[in-house]
Amino acid sequence: MSKSVVVEIGYDDRECILTNDEWDQVSLGQPVSKEVIDYYEGEEFLYTFHFNHSDKGSLSVDYLYPNGEDIGEGFVGRIDDACVANV
Repeated sequence: MSKSVVVEIGYDDRECILTNDEWDQVSLGQPVSKEVIDYYEGEEFLYTFHFNHSDKGSLSVDYLYPNGEDIGEGFVGRIDDACVANV
């Protein structure tokens, strides 16, 4: 079963769907990154979810502005801070 991982960035929720294999890697503490395209105020952004990158259990989400040049940091915390559900 896949996992939905949701974090709040600004005032909006951002969701990343992980396959069973990806979630197994995350659960074992292995670094996993997953890109998600989403929209904010009508503009497309690329969000990258980084699991276990700074240390085991860490989660950060960066986003790429529509101009393709600037990167912002949207979320920094722990996987336990996210809403994780089966989908």
